Amino acid sequence: MRQEERNQPAVYMLMHNGTGVYIGYSGNLWSSMRDYLQQGKEFDAVMFTRFQTKEAAREQELDILSKCKVLPKYNRSRHH
Repeated sequence: MRQEERNQPAVYMLMHNGTGVYIGYSGNLWSSMRDYLQQGKEFDAVMFTRFQTKEAAREQELDILSKCKVLPKYNRSRHH
């Protein structure tokens, strides 16, 4: 990931063994991934889409989560 991509807002999905375990948004994707690793969250891949603004990323994250029939493992304890 290039430096300029690390600091760009994004919606992302953490994956573990081919299954989505978390959907989120961030103003700094690199920092968020580092935090999840420090918290001990298990994931082995990240899928993401960059956005121009953090607000646009948040709106897309909420839209995706609203369409999930079952929330990913690590989203279940979050309140949106």
